[in-house]
Amino acid sequence: MLLLAGFALVSCSSNPAVEPDAHAQLDLSDEPVELQIVSMSEWTSHIDSVNGKIAGVSVPSAGAAVLAAYWDLDRAAYPGATVVLATGDSFGTSPPLASFFNEEPAIIALNLMGLDLDTFGNHNFDQGLEHLQAMIDLAEWDYLAANLTRVPQNLRSVAPYTVRDVGGVPVAFIGVIDPQAPTLVFPGSFGTMDVTAPAPAVLEAWQMAQDSGATSFVVIAHLWSETTEAGGLKGPILDLAGALHRAGMSDRGILIGEAATAPLICTIGESASCSYGPQQEAVTPMTPGPEGMFLVQNREQGKTYTRIFLTIVPKTGVITDRRVEFVVPVADAVTPKASVEAALADYRQRLDEAKSEQVCMITGNFDVVTEDIRSREVAAGNLIADMIFEYGSSPDIAIINSGGIRSSLPSPDYIPQDSSLSRPPGAAPWNLLRGDVEAMLPFVNFIVELDITGTDLWATVEHSVAVSTTPDAGPFLQISGFRYWFDLNRPEGSRVCRIELDDGTVIEPDGKRFRLATIDFLAQGGDGYVALPNSEGFTRDLLTDVIIDQLRKHETIGPEDYFDAERMRINNVTGVTGGCTF
Repeated sequence: MLLLAGFALVSCSSNPAVEPDAHAQLDLSDEPVELQIVSMSEWTSHIDSVNGKIAGVSVPSAGAAVLAAYWDLDRAAYPGATVVLATGDSFGTSPPLASFFNEEPAIIALNLMGLDLDTFGNHNFDQGLEHLQAMIDLAEWDYLAANLTRVPQNLRSVAPYTVRDVGGVPVAFIGVIDPQAPTLVFPGSFGTMDVTAPAPAVLEAWQMAQDSGATSFVVIAHLWSETTEAGGLKGPILDLAGALHRAGMSDRGILIGEAATAPLICTIGESASCSYGPQQEAVTPMTPGPEGMFLVQNREQGKTYTRIFLTIVPKTGVITDRRVEFVVPVADAVTPKASVEAALADYRQRLDEAKSEQVCMITGNFDVVTEDIRSREVAAGNLIADMIFEYGSSPDIAIINSGGIRSSLPSPDYIPQDSSLSRPPGAAPWNLLRGDVEAMLPFVNFIVELDITGTDLWATVEHSVAVSTTPDAGPFLQISGFRYWFDLNRPEGSRVCRIELDDGTVIEPDGKRFRLATIDFLAQGGDGYVALPNSEGFTRDLLTDVIIDQLRKHETIGPEDYFDAERMRINNVTGVTGGCTF
């Protein structure tokens, strides 16, 4: 981004000793100016188009080259007064075009798209600090995280805030991440860094930024909101907004959160006033209430992005007007940016050559979306758990977290170039390709075998049952080699009433040992499975390679082979008279 004469870009390291910048002493204008903040949330390397929605109808939208074209137009409308930013997870859990090349194409695309600033989401840490540092080094934008401790000992080129001149206004941009993020990734992925409470970190960074001359601020926060049973909203992004309002900051800045289920604006003051964008048109203008902290949330993957227009008095930083446009970046409304497409062409060719490898034939869809893999037993989960079980060295049981299974089979996220292949929506059987499996299982996980006690298995299953009652429960387990029954009306921690092996052998919560095949993420206590690190074990091969090798042993597979409604593995007997009586 170009900086106007007389101003400097100011970033600080995690060291709180920051010298005030020279431009803090400049005589800033007291005439209001309008600037534009362009933001997106949780892009997760969706380089190709996704399905946006206008008036309930799906339309091809976004993708790197399309977003780049939109953002070029946005910058041209407000030259020198536009900043493009993201709120974390711009890469991670990615479609194959990015994940196959360790996210490198996504970073190159974002460089060409003109991203200026970003913070971290938990998925940025999925492959550990060495990989994250490589992505930071490749990126041409700045990463901000005010609530990470011991950053210099773990990462380079990460600051709590930066001050940028935007249209004559010295604006502080402050990043914060979810304090729960370390529990959502492989243990140790944060190195020695801890994530502290967002509000105190933002307040400290804002004070330091003012010492460096900032008069206004934008917080980019990888924090969420969700709907309550009463129809309201709750979540850490709303808690942060309330804290900033109580600190008297509502007229000096705005807050942008992680992705929501629909475009959302809120003003958080003495009470919260929130509105969802209906997206009846490609561009939906919305005006927030006049009082309170202004909060914006987009949809994920670029399905919407926001243009936030702020009228600010540079000298005081006071915002005198604020409005927002939620944009569905419809693909055919612009000419995709050629330089982005050219930079990705070689990756596409190399990917297609690797991904088009035939694995087997498939007679039906192993669905993970409409069948809600994160709350119950489904064929796709049974398939992967069975493949892990079959690969193991005579395990008794196998488990995998549903959150690690990211796409259906065949995968809608993988589109082979060979049009002669049999693929949905054509008639089955379909060609199942390597690209489908890698889209389904994008994380870098290895098979691990552990010797666990019956007590630890009961604790593990209890945790899976407990999380099944929460929305979008990624930790919920898909299983193989055993069955269990549970009753949600029983007290938490004692809801499981029976566990047995496939041969009917009852597993008691005692010291008897069983061989468990799983993935290293769970074996190290990821997703809250704290009983598993108590066990001794060993690491084997890469999960995706194992699944592909196991599938090759089958000429044809179908969901009917991996789901038996008459003999369920996971049995919810809540409300069933005598359901827990054996």
